[in-house]
This record gives sequence, structure tokens and C-alpha cells, in this order.
Amino acid sequence: MQPTSSPTPNSTNPEYRELSIRWHQFAAWTPLLRQHGRRGAADTPGGGHEYYRFGGDVTRWIAATHQLRYRLLPYMYSLAHQMHAHGGTLLRGLVFDFPHDVAARRNARTFLFGRSFLIAPVLEYGASSQRIELPAGASWVDFDSGETVHGGSPLIARLTLEHIPTYVRAGSIVPMCPGLQWALEKGPSAEPIELRIYCASTVAPMRAYCSTRMTAPPTRTTYAMRAAAS
Repeated sequence: MQPTSSPTPNSTNPEYRELSIRWHQFAAWTPLLRQHGRRGAADTPGGGHEYYRFGGDVTRWIAATHQLRYRLLPYMYSLAHQMHAHGGTLLRGLVFDFPHDVAARRNARTFLFGRSFLIAPVLEYGASSQRIELPAGASWVDFDSGETVHGGSPLIARLTLEHIPTYVRAGSIVPMCPGLQWALEKGPSAEPIELRIYCASTVAPMRAYCSTRMTAPPTRTTYAMRAAAS
């Protein structure tokens, strides 16, 4: 993604505001999300770079993106432990999991976050649709709409500022927690852990990891079943 070259101040430049949302939506699916920007610049609200200073859609959708990342902490934490204990990668290109899929080998934009999630970042200002090639040999569930799509054929995803195209591989189990303001605001013992099971003919095992040095183990669990056609 290229930063805008417009002379319009960042706080009011539509291109800068929209791409700020897209940068955060991409970064939410990376191991480390940190915001850096033009702190102290005269053309940012209040001289700062915090997203809440921009207001409107920028604040609304970046806040929603951060909440989603917090809700996915059990998945991310478990995935990080799995990588530490057994090796592997948090992020990887599609070809790692689908080496025989020609489309996966030429796809340099879409990536996997763990085994379960396929992420298709939006990189252009003003984009209203995006062509996505989901790997063959699996069914995929739209994380936001719940619609099931079979891999192997390209599709056109309609874009909104709310989120970027995100798909869950059928057969996945995704642990999630309630929304948080910071990672240890609430221990899992105080709130239920939600397990989203994306049903398929086979379900991949998922071991949720909880460090007792950080917080108490969960005492309640809720289940959300997401059916995926085989």
C-alpha cells in the first residue's frame, strides 16, 4: 500500500482516511499490530496519530477491527503456542497449504493466518470489489456473512469499509472471547469462551492454550455452530 501524496491534510483527506482503515484491517491479521504515524504533525487532529482523533468512519471501523482482534486472542494465543512448541508459521502464503493449486502458487496478495483463516487485504483506495481465488480442495465460510463458498473458482467480493474479505476453512474450530479494552481486562473465568465450529465432513483438532501465569483457566464455554456444505 502506498501512502497518499495528496497535499490535503491527513485529517480531511478521504484517501488517507480510507487507507488508514485498510491498513488497520490488514494489520489485525498479523502477529504484531502497532500504530505509527505522523505524531506531532500539524495536519493531524490534535497533533497526534491516534485513530480516535480522526472521528467518523475512521474511528468507527478501526475500533471495530481492534475489537475483532481482541476477540480472537484465544485463537492467536493458542496458535502462537503451537508454533513455539511444534514449529510452523503464524502467517504463510497459500502455496504452503495448497502446493498443487496453480492459483495458490501465483497468488501473492492473499495469505493464511494459521490453518483456519484466509485473508484478502484491500490495497487500493476507492475499491468497491475484489477478485479472490480460494484454493481448491476445501470449502470456505465467509467470516462475516456465514456464506459457504467452494474453492477452486474465482469470485468477486463486494467491498465495504467495515471489513476486508475474510474466510474460514471449513472444518476449523475457532476459540473467541468477549470484546476487551486491553488483553487482561477480564479473565476467561469471568466471561465465556465461544467456540465457533465450522462444520465439514472432518474437523481439524484445535488445542486452545491458556497460560496459568497470565490468567485463570476458563470455566464456561459457549458454542456457535457454523455449517459448511461439503
